Amino acid sequence: MSATNRRFEAERPRRFFEVEIDGSQLTIRQGRQDSTGKEEIFAYQSKAGAREAAEEMIRKRLAKGFQEVGDQKDEKPARKRVNWRQPRCFVKPLDDDGNESAFVEIWLQDNDLKLREGKVGEDPKTETQAFKERRLARNAAEKLVAEKVADSYREVRSGMFKDHRLQWMLSHRGDLEPFFQRVGAARGARNIQDDAFGILKRRESGDGWEGAADVALFNGRRVPIVVNAGDEGPSDKQRQVYQAFRSRQVELRPDLRDALFNYYQSICEERRAALDSRVVERKAPELASAEQIWPLVEGESIAIPTQEESQDVEIHWSCTWDDDADIAVCFRDWANPTVESR
Repeated sequence: MSATNRRFEAERPRRFFEVEIDGSQLTIRQGRQDSTGKEEIFAYQSKAGAREAAEEMIRKRLAKGFQEVGDQKDEKPARKRVNWRQPRCFVKPLDDDGNESAFVEIWLQDNDLKLREGKVGEDPKTETQAFKERRLARNAAEKLVAEKVADSYREVRSGMFKDHRLQWMLSHRGDLEPFFQRVGAARGARNIQDDAFGILKRRESGDGWEGAADVALFNGRRVPIVVNAGDEGPSDKQRQVYQAFRSRQVELRPDLRDALFNYYQSICEERRAALDSRVVERKAPELASAEQIWPLVEGESIAIPTQEESQDVEIHWSCTWDDDADIAVCFRDWANPTVESR
């Protein structure tokens, strides 16, 4: 197939890559799937040269997991996007009448695979499996999901009332009446007014809520906020963590900058070798100080994950040195932030 006018998409991170050839001119567009992306134009001596360059770029994207999209009949369907920070729940009837069922919830926290399972109406057991890399944890989670589906488990929508939770809550309704009232008001709503986050809109993917706020950490710019929560909206702990972040944000900036800079220095040589010589100094320059990292990241957003024992906040960017990945700086209890490429 000709390289002219082709589009490719990746699931994790959710990126797109397009090539368009007009004579000896090659146009590249790439970025997040929910954006228009960045456009670059390259001129070659011939159409054959432009096509050869495009095919080489396409081969690299395919090797990174991109899949071509379009109207081709033989095209494989795109894989479903999965937010592994949000638990995926599966239910399996254990008798013909449906009076007894088993459930399992699977999600990721950093490089850990989290598993909660048991019988509906009984206290579940929770297990944690630690991996050296998030990629390995994700592969293990996908394998476990495949095994459960093969064993007749049926996935139920994340964020909705799940059977085992509903039965447990009904048995404790007197203690949870305030919670039920809040859920009754928020469930099914597309927009809510939250005391801490302000106006939040249900994400189209159904895996959380999104809003925006003026953030002093980024010189007062208005920044997207994503809250990973179900139909009931943000939890009290998520509100507490977000308010703590806002009170600490200015003092967090040096740690944020240094974490980004140290991560960039660790991968700079590798990225410079992978980039085209015509763009390497612009996309992956050698830096002399940590403050020089800021022009290399853009499109910041703040994510408030599902909170467990620690206080977790993530800050996400697009970066110049890798068009196929986002960068996330993860604060846990406000100390020693870690950096991940997603």
